[in-house]
Amino acid sequence: VQEVTAVESLAKQAESVENQIQMVYNQALNLEQVPIQLWDSVTAPISQLMNVVQTAKGLAYSAQNIGTNFNNLYGNGMPPLGSSYSQSLSSWNTNTDDQIKSMMRQFHLQANQFSSVQSGTEALVNAGQSASGRMAVLQAADGIAGVEVGQIQELQQDVMAEAAAQGAYESQV
Repeated sequence: VQEVTAVESLAKQAESVENQIQMVYNQALNLEQVPIQLWDSVTAPISQLMNVVQTAKGLAYSAQNIGTNFNNLYGNGMPPLGSSYSQSLSSWNTNTDDQIKSMMRQFHLQANQFSSVQSGTEALVNAGQSASGRMAVLQAADGIAGVEVGQIQELQQDVMAEAAAQGAYESQV
């Protein structure tokens, strides 16, 4: 139940960050560049986005561990999800990483710069030195925010389905 609530909260946070980034992105498009004054208003939401990504990945790992522990306790044949739940969450993490890397490459940014909140913040400072760098980071962040909202909604569905299946299975045992 706690992980369901945590994922729901994270989904709302991801949507809020996506809206903030989208608003700045639209302002930048209207200006045809990202002036340094506007850059200051986007660094905080991008840092929040990096935190959301890290938190979502942590929740997926946690949910995966809970599912594994449940299967160890009750056996691997828990209908309807069984042992495939752990694989689904592992795939979710891999898919999330791949989509972020793809978005970064699309805007000529190095994905490894955004592997942690600290390195991502440092990359932001460096990218903020030029208008084209600021625009590339903003475009990538806008795309990643949209991807992450969808990914977290998928995670939310998986976690809710697992919680319901576990509850139903426990009520039969």
